[in-house]
Amino acid sequence: MNTCEKFSHIVFLTYIFYIYIILNIFKVASVTMANGGDNIGIYIPFFFSISVIDILAMLEIFILISQ
Repeated sequence: MNTCEKFSHIVFLTYIFYIYIILNIFKVASVTMANGGDNIGIYIPFFFSISVIDILAMLEIFILISQ
């Protein structure tokens, strides 16, 4: 695999990861709205203001707690 192929593979995986994160944000927003939507003003700015590393850390903690 040459450098260009490696780079395009990394870009593709990054794109898929961001799609995954965005879909999860919309899942949280839709569940919040289904439960009354009173906290939607908190969750949306929160998820859009944190970094990918923070989201991964929260997911890891959530997985550990929910087992």
